Amino acid sequence: MALLAAFCFTVLYGVTDEIHQLWVPGRSSDLLDALADATGALLFIFMFHLMQRIRSRSGRAGVDASAN
Repeated sequence: MALLAAFCFTVLYGVTDEIHQLWVPGRSSDLLDALADATGALLFIFMFHLMQRIRSRSGRAGVDASAN
């Protein structure tokens, strides 16, 4: 649930930043920049989930090895 909230916050922040850049001289707003923010957030969630799985597997392996 926390990862979903973090993703939503990141996407919302990216979109509002792009809207803000419409009024900043010398800057431009681009939907692809907001999409890049969302992609980065998804990549983080994937890597975080992967690391959690690796950590839980190594923890269980250590318990199993000590039981033998």
